[in-house]
Amino acid sequence: MTTNRITDVPFTHLRKAIGDETPFELRVRAPEWCQLTADAAAAATSLAVRPLPHALASGDKLIFGENTVVTLSGAAAAGVVALPVSATPGPLSAGDVGQKLRDLTGFTLVFEALSNRGDATPLITISGDDVTIATQTGIERGKVQFTCLAAKTASLSPSTLYWSIWRRNVGSARPEAEGDLEIYEAGGL
Repeated sequence: MTTNRITDVPFTHLRKAIGDETPFELRVRAPEWCQLTADAAAAATSLAVRPLPHALASGDKLIFGENTVVTLSGAAAAGVVALPVSATPGPLSAGDVGQKLRDLTGFTLVFEALSNRGDATPLITISGDDVTIATQTGIERGKVQFTCLAAKTASLSPSTLYWSIWRRNVGSARPEAEGDLEIYEAGGL
């Protein structure tokens, strides 16, 4: 996973077979991040990091890799080089990058896939009852599931689309994540 430096939102590659109804499950990440400067053992309560580019609040959750979630046990100002955390669930390595998970409580999210970034008409839109936001406590923070019915991909040809997740609450429309979506024939690799 990388970050689009123009919009400062995470950029992720997804794959979807034409006609497949398996939901997308994603973690929405905020732009705040840290990088470890030393290994951390399992159950560590402090992480050595490069000087923080952003402040982080007590209770913020950072994800390392795909599933290692660590909770800050105290606030950390921009520039600090040590993070107080609740016991880490496992070991972490110097160089690992942790990214803050977005708290999606109260969000209305819409998934859109377009031929190209900036197109006006989405080829796939997933919203309403087809969006399930996990309870935003514990390791579930940032998780959201989008159910893409077979009919939404049936008319598509194999291609690579641009996708984005938008927060569409009243008075707010902002991108939360984006990436490319590879559409391929069912049964293909």
